[in-house]
Amino acid sequence: MSAPTLFLDGKVALHEGDCLAVLKTFASASIDAIVSDPPYGIAFMGRAWDTAGPDQRAFSVAFWKECFRVLKPGGHLLAFSANRTVHRMTVAIEDAGFEIRDAIWEAVAADTHVAAFMASLDDEQRGAFMRCCENSTFGGMMAWVFGSGFPKSMDVSKAIDKQRDDAEPVRVVCRFVRAAMDRLGLKSRDLTHHFGNCNARLIDHWAARDTDSQPSLPTPEQWVTLKRVLTLADSMDSEVARLNARKGELGDVWKGAEILGEHDGAPGGFGDHRFEVRDNKIRALSDLAVQWQGFGTALKPALEPITLARKPLDGTVAANVLKHGVGALNIDGCRVDMSAEDAAYIGERIGGFNNTRSIGGSSAYGGGEAMDRAASYDASKGRFPANLILDGSDEVAAPFPETGGSSVVKEARAYEANGRNAVYGAGMGGGFHPGDGAGSAARYFYTAKADALDRVNSKHPTIKPLDLMQYLVRLVTPPGGLVLDPFAGSGTTGEAAWREGLRAILIEREPKHCIDIARRMELATAPLSRRAATVKGAKLAERAERDRAAGKLVEPDSYSLF
Repeated sequence: MSAPTLFLDGKVALHEGDCLAVLKTFASASIDAIVSDPPYGIAFMGRAWDTAGPDQRAFSVAFWKECFRVLKPGGHLLAFSANRTVHRMTVAIEDAGFEIRDAIWEAVAADTHVAAFMASLDDEQRGAFMRCCENSTFGGMMAWVFGSGFPKSMDVSKAIDKQRDDAEPVRVVCRFVRAAMDRLGLKSRDLTHHFGNCNARLIDHWAARDTDSQPSLPTPEQWVTLKRVLTLADSMDSEVARLNARKGELGDVWKGAEILGEHDGAPGGFGDHRFEVRDNKIRALSDLAVQWQGFGTALKPALEPITLARKPLDGTVAANVLKHGVGALNIDGCRVDMSAEDAAYIGERIGGFNNTRSIGGSSAYGGGEAMDRAASYDASKGRFPANLILDGSDEVAAPFPETGGSSVVKEARAYEANGRNAVYGAGMGGGFHPGDGAGSAARYFYTAKADALDRVNSKHPTIKPLDLMQYLVRLVTPPGGLVLDPFAGSGTTGEAAWREGLRAILIEREPKHCIDIARRMELATAPLSRRAATVKGAKLAERAERDRAAGKLVEPDSYSLF
């Protein structure tokens, strides 16, 4: 195993290679926290590293056992996943020995279910729900709610007209192949070695019986091999060639439909990769398809879960923290700013403590002893971190009671050099922030999706925003601790750890992403190339002063974004 590449004065180390192999070279109980965004196993944009096969490390118990081994007792693990596959990753993590602490949810689109739920509550129920969120100790769901998303639903009406009726001709080919296999007494598993040790189910589809539901056609190259292995006659060659030539073609009904116009604009994408649009024309639907107009196959993605797990403690929490330096969440380091005015308002509006009454309106508490309500909210510490993160858009803020849309998150205020952390609203002036109003959305940390500054010219399609990763590494890592990211991608976790005064070990298998990581680390101390006219590029010198007071980075010119 080659030596790691070091960046940022040795604070970030990059190991290029397979994460499981690299992990086996690490000492046991040497890592304070693991924060990572593993592949989701959904073949996102056709990427080979995101497949769900047996080599997918995110679903491998053996991989998570290595993570378990290198993590200190009581150390925390944060791992992103997708709705459809989080169960597979979480079970593997648990089977490796971790305790699943919470299901943390990062919502990546305005979730209509959340909006419907909030709308279904009366005023009293909404107040109770918001109190639960306010006092949450990460006990259930942490949501990063976005006003944007990438819908992946199929338009059923268009699919009806686009379909090709090739099912019966393909069945004829399948019967031909099945008859040859039966004649030779061969099973699908007997042929897999001729096709790169493929799954036997692939050959089952080529030789599907009439009762099987998914007949499929071999490619021309696969057909040549089948003919040789099964000694097939040439009689089916022309039909196999014809059907292969039709692959990807749209149905005759769709091709013959009336053209009504064209869609405007070009498709989006990531970096140089643009989403493919084979036909930009707007066509009239057939009578059969019109019946299904407006129907689809999927909701817009709204939740991207983050599993929070912990390696079992060595004794009690107190004993573990003293012995190993890990085992607790950095609650105060992740608090969200709250003013004294907010504290007073919240106490009045949602039945919390205030200067004049206790819970239920009684004048005494605990055997008649009057309470000092003014001490109930400590605005200098900020709000207890809730398990909800917002992006600040109108679409997201609207479902919450007493939230005035964009006014909640686009309210500007003067900079306050209070030396606190980088949670929006805590010592940060200019730009968007939750504000000091009592609107309910103001109580949450928020961050938008990764923008151009977060991407630092990387073409990686699944980059997380830097400020979100700073928030997460700060939550689970002790001051000066060591963070591991076994799926480094573009290196956001490494930069986030460095900006939080932490150390990081990154592992990345793909050479092109290792190049992205090196570029990111270079730009971390080259501010001019990353200072853009955006919210994240404002007030750089003031932010540097804040962190200087907190004992973090000391060169103002190195502050390009948070």
